[in-house]
Amino acid sequence: MTTPDDQVFAATASIRRYLQERPDAADTASGIAQWWIHHPVTLECVEAALHRLMDCGEVESVKLGRQTIWRVIR
Repeated sequence: MTTPDDQVFAATASIRRYLQERPDAADTASGIAQWWIHHPVTLECVEAALHRLMDCGEVESVKLGRQTIWRVIR
């Protein structure tokens, strides 16, 4: 049985892998959950993974209107 922390770890790895292959990619947390991660994942899990990557200096969030877009730090 996987724990919530295992799920965040897996989501973090999926996002990192996606961005390594597509360094110009950018999307909302919802879009990332739907298109970047190839296993079922909750939005909360994706947001936790994105915050981990942000804390590591790998991604940044940018406000675009009412949405928050996530991308590799430029």
